[in-house]
Amino acid sequence: LHSLRRRQRQMCIRDSGIAYPVATMDLKFIKSCTFNQKLRVVSSVEEIEPCLIIKYMINDAETGEKLFKAKTMQICVDVHTKESVYSAPERLKEKLACCNL
Repeated sequence: LHSLRRRQRQMCIRDSGIAYPVATMDLKFIKSCTFNQKLRVVSSVEEIEPCLIIKYMINDAETGEKLFKAKTMQICVDVHTKESVYSAPERLKEKLACCNL
């Protein structure tokens, strides 16, 4: 979690001039969870161009049972001009180069 926060700070809006507002969100609640239940939360970046697509999965940490899945599509927007940008910022491409996206 700490490394994720660090990466988020590195790609901060004020530094890059880019924002990624959520354009669509698909959610599927499969089963409810309970207080004190240990969960495993996984997110994966599926695409970065022309939009950012992230998939999410929540499972019971002990049984592996699937509880929730989701997918978001986020559009790259220049915060100064308020216009869509159809290619990912170079900084994001560099950070995710190891993932072959």
